Amino acid sequence: MERAFQIIAVVLAGIAAFLLYSGNKDAAFVTIVFGCIAFFFSVRTQSKVRVEKENAAIIAQKYGDDPDEIDFDHGGNLDTEFEMRGDRETVDKAKSGEFRPDI
Repeated sequence: MERAFQIIAVVLAGIAAFLLYSGNKDAAFVTIVFGCIAFFFSVRTQSKVRVEKENAAIIAQKYGDDPDEIDFDHGGNLDTEFEMRGDRETVDKAKSGEFRPDI
């Protein structure tokens, strides 16, 4: 996905350069803005993947699970996340607001 955003950003930069060369500054500006948005989406996608890997490594270190086997798409429900690991005390602390992750 990040590669697609990078390609879109480069194509839009080329179109913007052509539009500037042809004297259409308004269209060039809009094209440059969309190119910047595509570039930042590619950076966001890369960061998201990196953070998910780091979080998986932290969870693996803390709970001894294999990071490739952890399901991050269960909706982010604290009950589900900690009950899968049998940690009812952590669920209760999280609900009461006492839980502070040590990440």
